[in-house]
Amino acid sequence: MSAGYTPKEITERPLFYPLLCLIIGILVWDYWIQPAKTGSPFSDRPAQYEGTIVESPRIKQGKIKITVQLEESARPAKVLLTLLGKETLLREGDRIRFTAKLKRPVSFKNPGGFDYAKYLTRQGIAATGFIDTATGIVLTIPHQSVWRKKTDSLKNRTRQLLLTQTSRPTAGILIALLWGDESAIDAGDEKLFRDHGINHLLVISGLHFATIAFLLFGFFLGFGRLFPKLFLILPMRKVAAGMTIVPLTLYFFFCESSPSVTRAFVGVVAYLTAIILGRSRDLLNIVFLAAFIILLVCPSDLFNLSFQLSFGAVLSLVLILPVLEDLSGRSRHPKRAPPSHLKRFVFPVGRGLRGLVLVNIAVFIGLTPVLTFHFHRLSLDGFLMNLWAVPLFELIIVPIGLVALICELFLPVGASFLFSLDTPLVDTALWILNRAQAWFGGPLLVYPPRGWELGLYLFLVLLFVLKVCPRMKITMAIPVIVIFVIDLAARFYTVYWAEPFRITQIDVGQGDGLLVQLPGPRRVLIDGGGSPFFDIGENVLIPFFLHKRIPKLDVVCITHADSDHYLGLKTVLESYRVGELWWNGVAHDEPAYRQLFETAKRKGVKIVELTEGMTLSTGPGDRWEVLSPDADDKASAKDNNRSVVLKLTARGKTALFTGDLESWGEFKLMQRSLKIPPEGGGNILHADYLKVGHHGSRTSSSEEFLQAVSPVVATIGVGEKNRFHHPAREVVRRFADFKIPLYRTDRDGAIEVDFDSAEIQVKTYTKQSESF
Repeated sequence: MSAGYTPKEITERPLFYPLLCLIIGILVWDYWIQPAKTGSPFSDRPAQYEGTIVESPRIKQGKIKITVQLEESARPAKVLLTLLGKETLLREGDRIRFTAKLKRPVSFKNPGGFDYAKYLTRQGIAATGFIDTATGIVLTIPHQSVWRKKTDSLKNRTRQLLLTQTSRPTAGILIALLWGDESAIDAGDEKLFRDHGINHLLVISGLHFATIAFLLFGFFLGFGRLFPKLFLILPMRKVAAGMTIVPLTLYFFFCESSPSVTRAFVGVVAYLTAIILGRSRDLLNIVFLAAFIILLVCPSDLFNLSFQLSFGAVLSLVLILPVLEDLSGRSRHPKRAPPSHLKRFVFPVGRGLRGLVLVNIAVFIGLTPVLTFHFHRLSLDGFLMNLWAVPLFELIIVPIGLVALICELFLPVGASFLFSLDTPLVDTALWILNRAQAWFGGPLLVYPPRGWELGLYLFLVLLFVLKVCPRMKITMAIPVIVIFVIDLAARFYTVYWAEPFRITQIDVGQGDGLLVQLPGPRRVLIDGGGSPFFDIGENVLIPFFLHKRIPKLDVVCITHADSDHYLGLKTVLESYRVGELWWNGVAHDEPAYRQLFETAKRKGVKIVELTEGMTLSTGPGDRWEVLSPDADDKASAKDNNRSVVLKLTARGKTALFTGDLESWGEFKLMQRSLKIPPEGGGNILHADYLKVGHHGSRTSSSEEFLQAVSPVVATIGVGEKNRFHHPAREVVRRFADFKIPLYRTDRDGAIEVDFDSAEIQVKTYTKQSESF
């Protein structure tokens, strides 16, 4: 009999239909709830609030995230506060008073982007706030409990022991492994684990709890075997399962509270409860039970990545692994005994390695599309790294560390000795990962599958694992494979042959980022936004490029050295193939700006300094004219008026990109245009499309300049409710007076201006397309 389930065996599980109805209900609910479109219900100015911390503060990369339930009767709501810092004494249950400006959550509105506002809305968070120092929060009533005092004392003693006994990076990894505090993990080490596809080991997950439960269960069962008569009196498996739940529950409350820890605990306790009830063999029903309980308590977990990965991994082991074992021949000769001299070592080791390989293959098949859908990356060596890292961390490092934690309570010398065994193992793992980084390089950027592509893939996987008539499998699989082939061919044609002439003003918040797509296909990125608190390149630009199926960038242009124009480009240069880097030739002392050019040189990118009067081309049919800056501007003008100003001509249409040019620079540009006769006569500044200078500030877009350019359409890159109050009301009114359609990223999201047809078509992320 072949391994696997029939469709009927899955659907006849008692919890299948209740779980299915619950999931459908959550999806319907999620479709109807939307982030607030209007302003925040809170004050537009900083105000004082009081509330209770409802989750353990999360510390990562120098930022502390605190979720607070406000308790004022006028506006009870849950808010998310962000503080700068690397440690905090605040804990879940503390009552605090703080002063902050609260505003509704906002997202970067780009195709393929992460909807942060919807993510917070699902969790019931109504507003976010930023506090620049920890002194902005006052602890009014601490949450006092004997358990908290004891656990905090144990954690602090252990933290100090690790920091004095080993390096900080190693100590940070052990702290994260033992109780889920990720605040001490070095950012470089976290990236190292992520690049190798084993970052799941740094969080307390279902695998973590399952391993601990397995070891505890084995310990209690083994202890019972010391007294064989107990097996005649008591059902020892059930007793061992019940005894395992007790320390597992204590460990759950000891860990830093988080949704992933809660899910892991619920899932493992559900399995142990099934053992007590005598139903432990039905793994599929246990999975359904755990998922049902978790989603019933917290429906938004359905959209949580860790929930998807946890249950995806378990379902891969339940559904895919038995089929792989059957295909590998495990059950073909069940009674054949190995040679006697191999029984004690070689055969068990070989069987264990074989099982480990099959487990990794099953998880790879089940989770890789989901991981690429969310992270857009594929680790070349992830499979190999998991083969040794999972057993090392979960079966050796974590158990030794947990025993050391217990020893810290009663025998500190024993804890010190055990941690001295653990730290070399972690150091060795880091050494291997660093060597592998040099051998394999970083992860590959991959195009994320569309939602329907992911659905078709999972349908094929189900066809593979379910016990269905082979002829039916083939009949159902062929149309799906044909759809995939047609989709792949269409994508390939679109990317490499049918590229349109299109300009997209990307929503990068308060900043500029424009993608110019030219026939050929050729692609030019002008500026890349930037924020000191958020990697625009990693979280906004690259997801947008991958969604658009863009394989490389022919040119990246930095108009000038303002951080809101270049900070997002470093990650783009590190991750993407870039041909040339254009800039204005004005050096800047900012370290991040220098690092940008160091990265370009290291990657072999050609650096081109632009000066007024130059003409460039990225391919046949397009012409780039450099209108500014000239040598005088580079030497004496203020930074904004040193911006690179480019005029593009392609397919009979023109576009003008002005960086952060202000009125003074516009005036000089108009003076130069009188001295430089354009090809074919007319006004050299005239353009069909205008990228508005300096985000529409009152010091830009003068009446004379708008008259000279006379654009058909204009766009502004600007952040929602930015502190500069861009764009200025008088500038917006000026465009209206000249009857120039003006689009802005804070309201419209990403703005696509398409020049392929006789009319200019504009399509925004939030509205329908318009033609001019």
